[in-house]
Amino acid sequence: MKEKFYLLKTPFLGKKSFYYAIVSYENKSYEIKIGGFKKRPCIIILFEKGSIYADLDSVNNDISCIIFNNETLQHNIHNLVKTSLHFLISLFPYIKKVNIVDNRLFINSINTRLSSNNLNINLSDLTFIKYGYTWYEKYFGAVPNHLKKDFINLKKKYFIDTLQKEIDIDKDSFIKANIDYIKQYIDKKTLDNVINNIEKKYKKNIKLEDYLHSFIDENKPCINYVFVMNIYLNKVFYDTKWTIYDDKIKNYFIDNSIKYTFIETTKKKTHEEVINSIKKFNALNKTNELIYDEKKENIFYTGKNKSIFKRIN
Repeated sequence: MKEKFYLLKTPFLGKKSFYYAIVSYENKSYEIKIGGFKKRPCIIILFEKGSIYADLDSVNNDISCIIFNNETLQHNIHNLVKTSLHFLISLFPYIKKVNIVDNRLFINSINTRLSSNNLNINLSDLTFIKYGYTWYEKYFGAVPNHLKKDFINLKKKYFIDTLQKEIDIDKDSFIKANIDYIKQYIDKKTLDNVINNIEKKYKKNIKLEDYLHSFIDENKPCINYVFVMNIYLNKVFYDTKWTIYDDKIKNYFIDNSIKYTFIETTKKKTHEEVINSIKKFNALNKTNELIYDEKKENIFYTGKNKSIFKRIN
């Protein structure tokens, strides 16, 4: 297997983000892994040499997806995906289409232990309620896969029609059934807030759309509405297939004021090499501006020089 290694620098909200990329090639097959230094990559892209198609095979998100992290260096999942796709077509311009299976879930934000299927929402379902577009449509210009276009359009119609339905659930029994389930995960104060929110928003003959928006528009944690949503709209767009075309990807950084760059490194950076580089930098500069967090597998930079990554590469 042949491998090449890259550092990607990209802007986000006027600030810089840095990612690490490994491009592997074996038996005419390519695999691109992008993220930080952690073992599980945040982005995986697969394709065959010379093919116009690539598959966005995996999208994961946490703070360790970024290499450098401090208050001036930002990470965002939208930025990570856009940077990864732009890197793909910059390095392999024969790629014209990127295929995606939508399986991103929104995990309840109150408590990381609330991760059961009952408390997860398909991110595209949530985005569709808010904007009328799925997550990949809204942020990446995706269109339904040509073989699944009619199927996805039917799902959209079902979704829109369902939002107009009145909620037909007995409030008291609904609250009791679900509170008994979630109270083992959250403290009493949070539990009381959830009950109060449900009682406040729930009205007889209220439409599902109005009920959900009453929480979403106020940025209430999804623990307040996830059960009702999953009764009527249980991961409608989950596992749907989409395509992003190269012209959409090229437009990500069309603004001349935005600079997207990537550089090839001579070899893979192991954790030990990164740590040794940090120690050498700090010793030469008589400072402790670079700190390596082994648990998060991130480099934290506390100084003011934003081009620091070039010096430890």
